[in-house]
Amino acid sequence: MFFTKPIFHGRRFDAHTLPLSAVKALQAYSEAIQAIAKAKWREENPQRERVPKGFADFELAIADIDRHAGCVGVVLDLPKPAGELWPPYREYYTKARDTLHDDIESGFSEIHSGAARRHLVKMADELGEDEHILWAREPKAKTGPSFRRDTVRKLRRKPQSEDDVEIVGVFDSRSASRGRIELITDESNTAVHCVATSDFVEKWNSFLDHKVRIIGKGIFQGEELLRVTRIKSIELAEAAKLHIQFARLRMLGPGWLNPESKPLDRRTLERFEKFLGQIEDAGLPRPSLYGTEERGVRAEWTSGPWEVSLEAEPEQEEFLAEALNITTNKWDESTVSTLESALDFLSPRLEDGDTYGE
Repeated sequence: MFFTKPIFHGRRFDAHTLPLSAVKALQAYSEAIQAIAKAKWREENPQRERVPKGFADFELAIADIDRHAGCVGVVLDLPKPAGELWPPYREYYTKARDTLHDDIESGFSEIHSGAARRHLVKMADELGEDEHILWAREPKAKTGPSFRRDTVRKLRRKPQSEDDVEIVGVFDSRSASRGRIELITDESNTAVHCVATSDFVEKWNSFLDHKVRIIGKGIFQGEELLRVTRIKSIELAEAAKLHIQFARLRMLGPGWLNPESKPLDRRTLERFEKFLGQIEDAGLPRPSLYGTEERGVRAEWTSGPWEVSLEAEPEQEEFLAEALNITTNKWDESTVSTLESALDFLSPRLEDGDTYGE
């Protein structure tokens, strides 16, 4: 699928070749497109904080080199995975491309691609003073919106900017003694200060020593994240082992959810732990576990567009299985009592194994 054709102009490209140093600009462009696509999805789905699993799996690829006099063009494609159908949300990437190209063409007189601010600045920094990129909208076109170092001067006026942030890391327990909440990020292995509500500060111990995913707002300087100013949601980035999760559930005392909440039913915990262990032994991924108001336990998975759950309640020998496809709004529900019936329901929706808890 043709996506765009950036045509590089400048002395570096006089030999009709693309220096490896210039590929960094293409990477920044790809990151800008992804940031805008995510922002568009969230605008249309304000009730959800996180994009669907697989949404960010798109990757632009160099499909061809188009050599012109004094310049070199690179045809970028959005390749379809072998043997797979196009996901329904690919349209967000083409919308993001058109939004960005329109902003470039207008010289950012009106900024609609603000979600990509730091990536655009990075792309500009990869160009020399005598260089520019034309973003051709057709495979054979030789012209298009022109992007230069000074194209983003309006974006540089604010050395710091607020933007959406989604980071993964581990909380630094030592920061609590200093009255701060800091996350050691996976990407740069540096500490990022997180501003959180007092309610969150009281509960954050439950996330210690586990990798978490934070979604919210942050302050950036260039492409560097200085601090997280607002935490919209926080979740485990990978589910803890089942016996650890069940041990935590057993520790929930009276009032754990609201003043009327009672401890979870011990027999239900023991029965469900054994059942989920059999499901994990069968090769399905590990879920994230949560207590319910009815003193039961709910196991949750996210896989591709599917939100899947299995729930155990006291006095109920069968388990309630539910699944929602957030792309098609298809809803499935069933009761299962045996390992075979549970696998029949779960396996088709968790078959790729690329899951995580909500």
